[in-house]
Amino acid sequence: MKKFVLILLALCFIPTLAFANGPEDDDEYPIDVYIKGVQAGMYEGFTGVEVKNDRITLPVRVVAEGLGGKADWNGKTREVTLTHGKNVVVMTIGKKAYTINGVKKTMDTVPRISKDRTYLPMRFVAEALGVKVQWDEKNRAALFGDMDIGKKVKGEKVQVYKNVTVTIPEDKKDMFLYKEEKMDGGFLRKSLYEKKNHAADESIGWVGCFDIADKPEGDIPSYVVGRIGNKYLIFICASDVQTSLENKELQKAYNDARKELPEILSTVQITK
Repeated sequence: MKKFVLILLALCFIPTLAFANGPEDDDEYPIDVYIKGVQAGMYEGFTGVEVKNDRITLPVRVVAEGLGGKADWNGKTREVTLTHGKNVVVMTIGKKAYTINGVKKTMDTVPRISKDRTYLPMRFVAEALGVKVQWDEKNRAALFGDMDIGKKVKGEKVQVYKNVTVTIPEDKKDMFLYKEEKMDGGFLRKSLYEKKNHAADESIGWVGCFDIADKPEGDIPSYVVGRIGNKYLIFICASDVQTSLENKELQKAYNDARKELPEILSTVQITK
């Protein structure tokens, strides 16, 4: 008899406990950070959010990957060059002066080295690259840019909420299954499953679920897909991966589904 077990998500996701501020931070409360809708802790190279002089800083690799740009490091001059489209930003470790497309600017904090990583002040980087910055004071959440959604593709369009749809593309129909499940307390969970795993055992294959919430889910891997009024449309990812320990095919199918999840979320449409 085949045994199905839970494989820790840590194999694929970086734990979000790192969002808690480190001992060197000058802010005693944790801050949740999302870059273009993706929780910062889900990016490779994430070593924690650090707050210095009331400014949120992140590792340069996370900044570049999250904003869809390119980062170059000059060890001799200790300069970081970020390129995003036609915009080029150059910052120097320990210096408040920086340039945007060759124009000199000054910020009220400095890039620095921490945990053997180059940390950059997110607000100045985002604004320099033309990325919208949002600060949710009540929930202590910082959002840099919005997730790119509304992509139109051929496939199965699913009504998730009255004003929210998601489309499972034709080429992903054998990978994803949308399912609404009544949970304890009458809560209706709006889930995405990996089809092969769920067909093998209905207790596994769960990729995550949609929710409309008052705040982002900073404690677990999640996406901020969009806003509905003053609420957040979020997608909460599975904290543990459910697949077969013995069946390599099912393991691969599940991992592939997780990798394709952003493509599915890009098809979300929110109407007023």
